[in-house]
Amino acid sequence: MTESSKPRSNLKVQELCALLRELAFQKGPGAKLPTTRELCEQFNTTPATLNDALKELESQNIIYCKLRSGIFVSPKLYRKSICTLFYADLFPTGAGTSPFWGIFWSLFAREVERRSETRNEYHTFHFVLDRSATDLDLPEEVVRMIEAGNIHGILAAGMQMPTFNWLTKHKIPSVSYAGLGTCMVNTDSINQTQLAVAQLAEQGCQSLALWMPKSLQVELEADPCVEYFSTAMSTHGLTFDPQLVRAGGPFSTNKWRTDYQEQGYQLTLQVFEKGALPRPDGIFITDDMMTTGVLEALSELNIRVGVDVQIVSHANAGSPTLFRQTKRLSIVEIDPVVIVQTMFALLDQLMAGQTLEQQRVMIPSTLKKIQL
Repeated sequence: MTESSKPRSNLKVQELCALLRELAFQKGPGAKLPTTRELCEQFNTTPATLNDALKELESQNIIYCKLRSGIFVSPKLYRKSICTLFYADLFPTGAGTSPFWGIFWSLFAREVERRSETRNEYHTFHFVLDRSATDLDLPEEVVRMIEAGNIHGILAAGMQMPTFNWLTKHKIPSVSYAGLGTCMVNTDSINQTQLAVAQLAEQGCQSLALWMPKSLQVELEADPCVEYFSTAMSTHGLTFDPQLVRAGGPFSTNKWRTDYQEQGYQLTLQVFEKGALPRPDGIFITDDMMTTGVLEALSELNIRVGVDVQIVSHANAGSPTLFRQTKRLSIVEIDPVVIVQTMFALLDQLMAGQTLEQQRVMIPSTLKKIQL
């Protein structure tokens, strides 16, 4: 075969695939198709080209061939194939790390199992070890499945721009948490901050602090939570003091991720023991692991939470992090179950061809007030 004839041959196969696919959908799952001789006559093609097209459609679960029985429409014809991508760097391990991602993963796996049993769906999980902001970082297996037309939708945690652009080019709908996607799901930081400030104001606090874990990704001044906090304080007639906004404790950059408890502990000592920073009467802490360190330090200093200082902490529903430590503090709680269910519901809409009203969906928090 000459080089010039190869594209024409491939084109013939793809054209035949489209015609056979249409015939399969007309017949429906389990139906028997005409014989190979009849198909060659019907579509004016050769046995070799027909064989290539049948192999292609069989790999896509459109048809299947049974020896001495014929060609049949696959019972999986209407089966949706969904690929889940988890980026490994979002799942830190070691002491002081939040259990959120472990809870998230467990809920995701449970929902996949339920849907596989109750729906006509096929799910695959893939962990991406090296996340890239400049190159396509999909596993080769996923790329092949998408190019073969075997993936109908993507669920992801942490997807980057090159991968999102590639999926968009291939018209694959995607829903992502903590990353890019056709639709993006995130926790509503504005809502969370408003609830926290309102609770501290209701408790009579006047000098409010915002404490966050130290992060290499975002400088403190550029973190949008600072603006949310300032705006919420203004709403309640409180004066915002930039000195009361702190990100973690005095650590070298290589500890920013794994020492959230220690960051909270050291920052508390700086403020309440050493007096190196202004002392607040109310604190909003944006990470529950950091809160455990704060509570430990306050206990050692004999400072009473709920009496000497009021605290509102972020928390994850179902997490044991603040177990039996919430008696005298309020929490703004995010429910990972809602995040997971929202992601699946949005992908269902996208795969059904629906246009979503919003590309970004924010998950609100629930306030649980101090237990006196």
